[in-house]
Amino acid sequence: MISDLLRQQSETADFEQVFNKTTGTELSKLHESLSSVENKRSLAWDMWTMESNYKEADVLYKEILKELPAHSDTWQNYAMMLEQSQNWDAAIKARKEHTRVNPTADSLVSLSYMLIFTDSKEALTQASLAVEAAEKEPYGYLNFYKQWEEDARHYHQLMKENRSQEAYDFIMESEHADYFRHL
Repeated sequence: MISDLLRQQSETADFEQVFNKTTGTELSKLHESLSSVENKRSLAWDMWTMESNYKEADVLYKEILKELPAHSDTWQNYAMMLEQSQNWDAAIKARKEHTRVNPTADSLVSLSYMLIFTDSKEALTQASLAVEAAEKEPYGYLNFYKQWEEDARHYHQLMKENRSQEAYDFIMESEHADYFRHL
């Protein structure tokens, strides 16, 4: 489609006209829509972080996600807000959506962290997926993700053995424990 757009533009010299014809969407309306979304995102962020108005921020984030359900940054911010407000079930759902639209090592490990106390088996699965994603990413943090996967595996094993206090003590001593302390 892009090559078609560029070919037609070179013939007519009017990108906006070609874009409108090819996509059936007016470029100016698309720009307005994106500007509106960015304004809402900024407002939601301010409502949450500066005013601690979680209710209004929640409404704005939901409006944005209804309009753009695959907007990764919005899912990330929404999940963080829900975590901060200790709305755990909604935070987990938001983290799952974030990993669906942006399955990076960071998003997967964040979901794994959220799940560790509620579903250790799924937390381990997400940790393993984070390692797989990290192996494909050009960053140098693979060992960090592998260590979390080992910790999640050990924690899950302790939980399966009904050694919950030992499991909790272990995970709180993990290199990754700062995440849990902030929750």
